[in-house]
Amino acid sequence: MGIKYRVPVPGARVSGDVVQVNSAFPGLGFQYSLDNQQSWLNVTSQEVHLKPNMYFRTRSSDGYRYSRSVFLRNVISSDGDHMKPICINIFTATIFCVLKIVLY
Repeated sequence: MGIKYRVPVPGARVSGDVVQVNSAFPGLGFQYSLDNQQSWLNVTSQEVHLKPNMYFRTRSSDGYRYSRSVFLRNVISSDGDHMKPICINIFTATIFCVLKIVLY
């Protein structure tokens, strides 16, 4: 059909040691990278175990289009009791979301 469209970047929520991803539109898939975007793995259950320096992107249902990548960087505060994953849109370097969790 030739219609061009934009795939929205994924949203992420950290719960314990799990990252839950979602999208503004249903039916889109998700992928993550642990090697600085050299290879991508499909998210099959909409949640992934939290690892350092993860990249996420949304995939169209036909698999031909992808969103911009979102970088999830884990930052441990100086007191060591709080982990603050920060999602950053790597193309515009603006903060996409800031999530704060307390580890007990």
